[in-house]
Amino acid sequence: MPQVFEDIIVDAEFAALIPPLTADELEQLEANISAHGGARDPLVVWARGGKLTLVDGHNRYEICTRLDLPFEIEEMRFDDRNAAMLWIIDNQNGRRNLADFAKVELELKRESIHRAMVAPARRPTKEESVSRQKSADLLPADDLLSLTQMCLSRSLIGVMSWPIGLLRDNEI
Repeated sequence: MPQVFEDIIVDAEFAALIPPLTADELEQLEANISAHGGARDPLVVWARGGKLTLVDGHNRYEICTRLDLPFEIEEMRFDDRNAAMLWIIDNQNGRRNLADFAKVELELKRESIHRAMVAPARRPTKEESVSRQKSADLLPADDLLSLTQMCLSRSLIGVMSWPIGLLRDNEI
């Protein structure tokens, strides 16, 4: 019998990794959950330190809690937050018919997480911190090159017109 868990933590960083559903998709999901009397598929949670953090099923969780409908959970184990975030990205890529742009966004997030996992743990110098603050909203040339290579390898050429405007003027 499905249970309602009231102590599930919705992690904003995890939720931000998931491309949002369209209004039509969200409406259909709500209709399906209502017709079924609750979520058909279990929500995936990361159990750590006696707490449950939602990893998959953010839309189902929101709908079920708002409509007071039951759902089941499935616990997964991850070594750390980065491993959980990589699983979220892989799971989304494998389950939904995502637009090419959304696939590129997920791939960039994956690369960023991988870089964070292998980067040496050191404090940035004062100059690096200032430089990061000045260019925080711009896409560096290295990321654009990675994006271009990934798009070419996956035949996503159609999405390549948008990143050019993100380059800093002095990198062209």
